[in-house]
Amino acid sequence: MNIEQLRDSFRSFLTTYLEEPVADFLSKIRLNPNHITFLGIFSGLGAGFFALNGEFLFAGIMIFLNGFLDLMDGALARKLNLKSKRGAFFDSVADRFNEAIILTGIGIYFLRTSEEPLIPVTLVLISLVGSMMTSYMRARMEGLGTQGSPGFFTRPERVFVVMVGLLLNRPLETLWVLAIATMFGS
Repeated sequence: MNIEQLRDSFRSFLTTYLEEPVADFLSKIRLNPNHITFLGIFSGLGAGFFALNGEFLFAGIMIFLNGFLDLMDGALARKLNLKSKRGAFFDSVADRFNEAIILTGIGIYFLRTSEEPLIPVTLVLISLVGSMMTSYMRARMEGLGTQGSPGFFTRPERVFVVMVGLLLNRPLETLWVLAIATMFGS
């Protein structure tokens, strides 16, 4: 089983057992997908705030919430038949913003607390560049009408690594994994 098949299997499981039931509930309380995306921005800001203050457990929890909200905005758009280019654009921009704000929070933490911040801050910058390049490559491929995946370390994998790393209170190790994987996994 290759990485694409594994992603598809996991995605199918999430759709059936999480996205559809929660989207049903969210539609009943009259939320729309943009509300969910907007809440996701606040959870990203919260994760960045907790990270810059060294509260990595709370940052990890906020990243988990952010990932959940990111799943749900798309599921709700499909449920309500409100898929639009504008909504997809807003969601994509929010995703990039959240990723950048969380990594910036980690970088600021190291600038404030480390006697030698050069390595962790460099790892943050490498991770940001790698993350943005992966996203750019995917968008560029789609813009050219080409299907495919720009590597194995896409946003879900990056979010998972950062979430778990911060939940385990291992920010420096998380940055190493992220920097290496974003540069060589795209």
